[in-house]
Amino acid sequence: MEMNDLYKAVRAFNSQIQSAKEAANWFWGVLQGDFNEDQTPSQVIANVGISIAVSTTGVGVIAAWILDLRDFIACVYHIYEDGSKEGSFDFKKVSPILWIGLVIMVIGVIPFLGDVLKGVLRIIYLQFIKLIKTTSKTATRILFRKAIENSMPYIDELLAHEQVKKFLKAKGWVRPYKELARELKLNYKKITSPDQLLTVYDLMLQRADKIFTKSEALLPKNAKTQYQALKTRLKLVRDGFEISLKNNTQQLNELIEELIIALEKHDNALYKAVSGKMSTHYYGKALKGTKAWEEAKKLPFLKKEIKFKALEPNKNFMKNVIEEKIKKGYPEIDEGIVRTFHTINNGIIKGPAKLYRVIDPSSNPSGMFWVTEDVFKQLKNRNDWRDKLAVKVDWSANGQYVTLDIPAGKELKVWRGPAATQPFDESSDLKLFYQGGTEQIVFKPNETTFKVSNRKETNWEYVDNEKQLLTDRVIINLDGSEPRK
Repeated sequence: MEMNDLYKAVRAFNSQIQSAKEAANWFWGVLQGDFNEDQTPSQVIANVGISIAVSTTGVGVIAAWILDLRDFIACVYHIYEDGSKEGSFDFKKVSPILWIGLVIMVIGVIPFLGDVLKGVLRIIYLQFIKLIKTTSKTATRILFRKAIENSMPYIDELLAHEQVKKFLKAKGWVRPYKELARELKLNYKKITSPDQLLTVYDLMLQRADKIFTKSEALLPKNAKTQYQALKTRLKLVRDGFEISLKNNTQQLNELIEELIIALEKHDNALYKAVSGKMSTHYYGKALKGTKAWEEAKKLPFLKKEIKFKALEPNKNFMKNVIEEKIKKGYPEIDEGIVRTFHTINNGIIKGPAKLYRVIDPSSNPSGMFWVTEDVFKQLKNRNDWRDKLAVKVDWSANGQYVTLDIPAGKELKVWRGPAATQPFDESSDLKLFYQGGTEQIVFKPNETTFKVSNRKETNWEYVDNEKQLLTDRVIINLDGSEPRK
């Protein structure tokens, strides 16, 4: 690597750089973690375009290194600061969610993953970190699922980038979400291996060393001392990362599965089974004045009023009501779950009794949301289910259900109450709502005590996975033609 390569690579990201010295100091800022804080998904999209556009050797390689190192260093800084609040760094005091954030980041810089998939992972990482900053008690899996959901519009934007579209065309990727999911599946064992992730972490350190060595002569006199201090921090975090990986392997696998499922769902929601016809399926965001906007008003399970306002729990409620009951053996729930209720009460269900859970083919059958047998028998079809329990189409596609039997003499502690009204689209002024108001039950099945049944069909017009995922979407072909039935 020559200094001229670094200069050209930095220029790709910042056209105001006019000299090798400025390039060296710009990169020095990256190593000090002060370049990443205000990064947006749109910047990630632009940078992926740059990464694809530049050559695969020389400048292109260095540009890719900078892109990786920038996010990596900032992520490590967050972890070091979190573990050093009481003095010296203690990896045990780092939030477990931050370790998962580092995993997502490291996966996103694995060399054999393509630029587009790296971009997708970076966007999800930014959304995940943003959510971490707003909550401290929500379960990691729920946060990750929400981060994926929030990332989808930006991933759509990424795949529509001019350079990315050229890249996808060259690879023959007509359905990029499907191909991204396939890449993850192919590399599944590699990217979830603790050895692989630690190898990539070490690779980041080596790359930082290589660029620093080349640019040291152009940096301030105390740069070497500061860099040695940085390396000490990076190695301390690395040691904690190694232990964290051993404790979180299963959770990591589950998160990757969540992402694969989300990509496949989005693929099915974007492309009908009609050759060459690309469709957009509006199941959340419908732009005002569009055909999708008008069609959304006709969906039978949407109403114009909020009849069952969601609970807005404050700290006192969570501490004095929820946490006190949790100490007495009631299920652990967070503020996000509390807000799905209009009112919430703790209760004990005594056997014999049967509970029901409606799921789609990708759902976890042992999830937390259930209904009693009486409520399940009231649900005549999919629209009824969405209306009475306020189940948004981007939460679950239905098609199947499972049951849980509580034997005579046994009892189950649960949270129960009417489901809160949910907005069709929180990001726009389309004032339509899933009404809710029917009792839902929340608990986490313990299969050592209660056995969850095999999947059964709801027979709510369910045919197969792809059709099921598309049902209830408002389908608009991008070419303006009518969707085929």
